[in-house]
Amino acid sequence: MFFYILLISLVSYSNCQSSGCGDDSLHYASSQVDFIESPGYGNTEYPENLKCTWKIQAPPGEQVNIWFEDPFHLEAGVSGICYDSLTVYRGESTSSGVLAELCGSEVPSPMKAEQSTFAVVFETDYEFHYEGFRMYFVTEGNTTTPDIPTTTERQTTEGKCSGQFTCANGDCVDLSSRCDGTEDCSDGSDEMNCAEGDCGNPVIPPQTNIGGDRIINGQEAVPHSFPWQVSIKGNDMEHYCGGSVLNENWVMTAAHCAEIVFIGTYNGDVVVVGQHDRNDASETDKQTIMIEEKYIHPNYDTPDRANDIALLKLREPIQMGPTISPPCIPTQNDFGDSSSFPAGMTCLLSGWGKVGEDEHYNGDMFGQPYRLRYTDLDLVDDNTCKKIYLEEAGFDIQEMMQCAGGNGKTSCNGDSGGPLVCQKDNIWFQVGIVSFGPAPCDANYPAVYTRVAAFNDWIHQTMTDNS
Repeated sequence: MFFYILLISLVSYSNCQSSGCGDDSLHYASSQVDFIESPGYGNTEYPENLKCTWKIQAPPGEQVNIWFEDPFHLEAGVSGICYDSLTVYRGESTSSGVLAELCGSEVPSPMKAEQSTFAVVFETDYEFHYEGFRMYFVTEGNTTTPDIPTTTERQTTEGKCSGQFTCANGDCVDLSSRCDGTEDCSDGSDEMNCAEGDCGNPVIPPQTNIGGDRIINGQEAVPHSFPWQVSIKGNDMEHYCGGSVLNENWVMTAAHCAEIVFIGTYNGDVVVVGQHDRNDASETDKQTIMIEEKYIHPNYDTPDRANDIALLKLREPIQMGPTISPPCIPTQNDFGDSSSFPAGMTCLLSGWGKVGEDEHYNGDMFGQPYRLRYTDLDLVDDNTCKKIYLEEAGFDIQEMMQCAGGNGKTSCNGDSGGPLVCQKDNIWFQVGIVSFGPAPCDANYPAVYTRVAAFNDWIHQTMTDNS
């Protein structure tokens, strides 16, 4: 048995990164500080084989000041040759001459652009990638350019509230104060970005009496009975990952899905909410919204496959209603065999992921159904989960990982990032996020899900810090 990541890698996304950073987009320099950055800066290493182009334009006659955040790290050879490079040009064309070609791990010195409009190009080769860069720019008329805190300084500031909730103004309050209906932060940030309305209480409830010997993805769901279900799609509007609604501004998914999300200025990847049939353009309840930003857990893939969670901030708010609402999120650390969601509990998985060979469905060329499907999965106890993966794959299951399914039912390609929900006291909680499993979608073994309860604090803190 060997492992695969539970997403379908469509050809249209394999090259999206080369156009997904810059894309010749025009950025206007003003007295307000702005920046450009390498894909994944602050979260992951930048990808391979990139060529990203930006044009920065200031009002005629105004000069632009440029500086860089720490860390700055682009691949360089021992002789100083740039294998990955950030090039600032003298003018708006790459034939205007080079002002600076930057690489290595030393933060470059501040500089001034020579013309009011100039090009910046970021190129990477096929191997050895690092933290990347963030380049700030502002017109020289701003004589009070703010100090931008380094990553280390931000971490120090954030650390002062260790074990507590950090308010947007920097104050610390008890974690139990988060989303309790009372404003404990003086700025009210402890009550911001909480689930809108009734969480975990869909107007159209899921059917829990699933019959028959179903494999892989079960059966078609009652339309809109999983109102938190999200489809993440690329520019060609092909589905590649799932997600779940957190509130009107945020969607939760897997980190390995967020890694390939392309965020552009004028076009980019989108989330679709309120959808049942991906092939039905007449569905009146669905909303398609561009992704504004992605926040990947800083410890994703450390150790292998761990912390597979990310948040997507939306460019426009979701209009909540009978067909769109969030699940509830379990209390921090309420996971494990003796938790509110114990081993043996039957939960529901939903998604548009690949179905089994013997299942009849109407779907796309990748074996993914057009209509939302679901199945019931039993949570597997921790010891059994660890034993299966260690003996069959030599893989160490971590505390933040939950096994579920097997015995003929599992998740598959395209389900990645989607929700595993469990009902407690007639309320639906999202217990897991589809992460990985045995190839090729082997339904005889349980798949692995990110335990949402391990990240409740991180989820709320990330939303508050980036509202």
